Formats: sequence, C-alpha cells, structure tokens
Amino acid sequence: MKEEEDAEFNRLIAENDRINKEKVRAAIARSRDFVDKTNLEAKIIEALENPKVYDFAIDRQGNKYYDPKPVKYQEGVPTRQKGRLFDKTLGIPQNAGEAEQKQGTKAAGV
Repeated sequence: MKEEEDAEFNRLIAENDRINKEKVRAAIARSRDFVDKTNLEAKIIEALENPKVYDFAIDRQGNKYYDPKPVKYQEGVPTRQKGRLFDKTLGIPQNAGEAEQKQGTKAAGV
C-alpha cells in the first residue's frame, strides 16, 4: 500500500515537473521579442520606421476614415495635429451617399 502511494506520488511529481518545464520553455519562446538592453536601439528604429495607427473616425453611415501614417520620423516633417481625430468627419456632408445615388440615377436617365 505504501509503495503504491509512493509510486503515485512520484508520478504526480514527475508530471508536474514536465508541465512546469513546458511552461518555462513557452515563456522563454515568448520572450525572444521582448525589448532589453541589447536590442533597445533596434526596436526603437523598427518602431519609428513602421508606425502603427489604430485611430479612425466613423460617420453616421458606418464608414471608417483612417488617418494617414505619420511621417514625422521618416521624412523629418512634423505630424499634423488639428483637433481630435473624430472631427475629420465634420466637413463631410451626412447625405453624401444620397447625392451620389441621385447623380447615378440622373446619369442612367431615370
């Protein structure tokens, strides 16, 4: 009875060790892209050369308006910052889609 309990206990310990080693290996694999002292300059240059813009405006029809990628660090030109990004849709008429449809029906002779 004691030997069976010891065998079961040893099996559980071995399985737990295996699971923990897999977790550590997975964490090490994920950490390859982390920023540290050795690759800090390269990561900064990579981020400046490939900017990601997640901002966009949505009008009432559900159309998305993306801002262009910033070129401040690529061309030495400061980025344009005029108010909030959602103000971009204020200059667009809300019935722009209706006007296009009317022009299409006039062109078709309807």
